Amino acid sequence: MKTIPARRGTRARIATMAVAALVGGLLAATVQTPAIAATPTVPLPQAADFEQPITLLTASGELSPGLAVNRPAAQPKHFWTDGFIDGSRSVTWSVSSAQPTSYRISLLADLGTGSTLTLTSSAGAVTTITTTASGWTRTDGGEIALPAGTSTLTLAHTSGSGQSIKSIELVPAGAWADYQARVAAFKQASEATRVELSESGMGLMFQYGGWSFPATGANPDLETHTDDFDVEAFADLVEEAGVEHVIWSITWWNYTMQAPISAVDDIVGNGNRTASRDLIGELADAFEERGIMFLLYYHIGQDEHLGYNSTDFWQAQQWPDTFTPTGLGDRSTALENWKTIVTQIGERYGTKLDGWFFDDGLIYYPADFEELGAVARAGNPARLVSWNNWIVADYTEFQDVAFGEEGCVDRPGAGSPAVGGDGIIVSGKDAGLLQHCMQRMEQDWGVNSANMPITTLQTAAGLQCSVSDRLARNGAVSLNLMMHYPGVPSPTSMAEIEKLAAGPVAPEPGALINNTECGISYSEGWATASNRTGAGDHLLDVTYTQTLDASFEYAFTGTGIDALGPIDSAASVGDVYIDGAKVDSFSLTAPSHTPQSVLASVQGLPAGSHTLKVVRTGGSYLQLDALRITAAPPEVAVEATVVATCRGAKAYLNASVTNGEGAPVSVSIATAYGTKEIESVHADRTRDVTVKTKLKRIPAGTTTVTGSTADGRTFTRTIEYAAVACR
Repeated sequence: MKTIPARRGTRARIATMAVAALVGGLLAATVQTPAIAATPTVPLPQAADFEQPITLLTASGELSPGLAVNRPAAQPKHFWTDGFIDGSRSVTWSVSSAQPTSYRISLLADLGTGSTLTLTSSAGAVTTITTTASGWTRTDGGEIALPAGTSTLTLAHTSGSGQSIKSIELVPAGAWADYQARVAAFKQASEATRVELSESGMGLMFQYGGWSFPATGANPDLETHTDDFDVEAFADLVEEAGVEHVIWSITWWNYTMQAPISAVDDIVGNGNRTASRDLIGELADAFEERGIMFLLYYHIGQDEHLGYNSTDFWQAQQWPDTFTPTGLGDRSTALENWKTIVTQIGERYGTKLDGWFFDDGLIYYPADFEELGAVARAGNPARLVSWNNWIVADYTEFQDVAFGEEGCVDRPGAGSPAVGGDGIIVSGKDAGLLQHCMQRMEQDWGVNSANMPITTLQTAAGLQCSVSDRLARNGAVSLNLMMHYPGVPSPTSMAEIEKLAAGPVAPEPGALINNTECGISYSEGWATASNRTGAGDHLLDVTYTQTLDASFEYAFTGTGIDALGPIDSAASVGDVYIDGAKVDSFSLTAPSHTPQSVLASVQGLPAGSHTLKVVRTGGSYLQLDALRITAAPPEVAVEATVVATCRGAKAYLNASVTNGEGAPVSVSIATAYGTKEIESVHADRTRDVTVKTKLKRIPAGTTTVTGSTADGRTFTRTIEYAAVACR
């Protein structure tokens, strides 16, 4: 495999360049930026000395009135700029070039399909950029020619929907082919590992570490916490679950490592953040012995969820306060520390470590991701790399796998890999990466506080459609399990994992089927609203429409079905169909928001397969939260036999009834020669009755055995018997 050579030159320019993260809040607070911002002139490279794309963040340019930097509620993250609603609003950067040069442009923005933007040089050159997809995506903007010396670049959104732009990136046109060759070499080096992850299919993820509390009581110190973990028992549990890869968190809620990583000790000046026992190494060994891939999740240690800049580790990073509002500032200390730590970890575990999943990509961007990728592969040049881009398009091509946070319930999009293909996403914000999703099975990613319960939210039946779809496309799935100290997952969640791994699973009677379940077929005009915390939705989301005649369908097996969704003072109006025939209509309102209301209910159907269809016929909008199937009642466990026999010269029918129920049943035995009633056959007992025919011979025939249970279930058995002739 070809490795990436050492890059020449310094990385000082990172200091002047400028995801729903798994840790910390991302509630955005929009901050109005002055019309004129202090903007340094950015030197642009020539093809001969090009190393990495030059990133021009909109927040670090001169913003016209009406534009605002969309900021997280706390440091250290940097978002993007909002307000690019028309051509009157623009951002301008000052750049310099040693000689006249054309530059290849890449746009990172959240705009509608077919939106147009103009990038104008003060020297007169203009290029038009047209988006080819909606939402956060990268768009190839062609080339623009810049003169020697200092000039300006002005970007404006001239038509189309959307308003958010994060950056443009510039690469000398003469270096573009070489740059793409370097990207290809990076991916080629890890191809075999990527294929292995693709073939591994479903795996597990654990955000477990020194931060993980017991089910009740206080958390022990890091050394005790680490020493008490049973590696062999845990590895056996994972193997028995039937999965083939594991993502383990070496850091998360707090920056502690259950391994003797001296680079961390050196940075903070003490050994309080690392353990003496190498639990990570033991896990790597145990999984290698069992043929299970081992990958690490890494959190950079930013502490905004603990109180920003309150920990010794983050204080040691010397993070610039200017980065959150402008994307500028000297981040070299943090990035150099990151390289030192990641290099030591990579070299320590070598080929036993198959990949890295780096959270909070928006903290790193912009950076020399080619260099960071090479560092991440220290000790294993075939190691996989993934950066969490949250809702934004990927920050770099120097990676292999889509991070896929909370993506396992999403429906396959237009850019999904082909069924039976190589698993590579074709288009969209993660184009060119192996399709991968990581999904919480429970209410959080890990246990991070005292007396915190683990509540299973996802079920095998609810996940199997979307998971099966991803595996059919040769993508990878990682299901995250919370664990209490000393390494105790939820038995309920583990049971769902094992059912999912074992094969097709029918929905449990009465269980809620989420609106994103891919067995639900939606017409055009629907969208999904997610993360509706506090709205009372099942799994915090709904799929909704304001389109007249928009519909959804769902095929099910049972005797009834309910469609649930929120209602309020704006009417929800629709028609209900079963198996193609209209059976009901509804027009519902409520004085205030009322979640999980029954929109439509059809019950009393013959047991078997049916198809529900609901059509929006009026009102303001229609929202589907979940479906609930009424299963056919279980068959009554009663067996019966009937035998024709002779007693002397007369024929008799001898009937035997065995009750396998847990409670008594009443039975009626109807024959051509009379009926016998048994008032009660006790649980797990057999009763015999005889019917006298008064005949010497009887032909072959049937006997009907019927009955009922105390809970109202009924049964019918038709029993054949042979002819008999008596002498």
